[in-house]
Amino acid sequence: DALQETEHPFSEQRSRALKVEVAERTRELAVRTEKLTESEKRFREMTELLPGAVVELDTDFTVTYVNRSGLEMFGYTGEDIRAGLNGLELIHPKDRERAARRIADQLEGKELAPTEYRVLKKDGAEIPILMNAAPIQQEGEVTGFRASVTDIAEIKETEQELASALDTARRLQDEAEVANRAKSTFLANMSH
Repeated sequence: DALQETEHPFSEQRSRALKVEVAERTRELAVRTEKLTESEKRFREMTELLPGAVVELDTDFTVTYVNRSGLEMFGYTGEDIRAGLNGLELIHPKDRERAARRIADQLEGKELAPTEYRVLKKDGAEIPILMNAAPIQQEGEVTGFRASVTDIAEIKETEQELASALDTARRLQDEAEVANRAKSTFLANMSH
């Protein structure tokens, strides 16, 4: 009985100290969780304001997040994303091998410039995009990929119009030079 009395106060004191420590850590965890939640909310709100797509994929390339602009760009819905959508399947079949090589390069730590790809919308339409992607790392391990995607269809269209206009200008210049030579020849013949 004497042994019980000496252990009991120590156990009660230790128990109170542990309860205080658990309560403090619980409060700290609640504060950290609130800060993390607020940070994530800010991140999501910022990505929703962007005119281009922001896409996150896991290591199996399943799309885990797409901002509003991305959903509009690709023609998918939030339900499509929740049902499971493989990001590599969105890339045009002729561009997939190149995309896979670039992913491997990124995993080796190489810095890569943004890249043009063709992607397929939900309705099957093809659009040219400019993608800038990077691995998501947590505690030194790749846990997925994050990419910004810009629809460059209008830029490509403008490039084609400019190329066409340059071709027309060259053709007209060539025709003008031929006409000028013909005029010179004609005038030379008339003066003799």
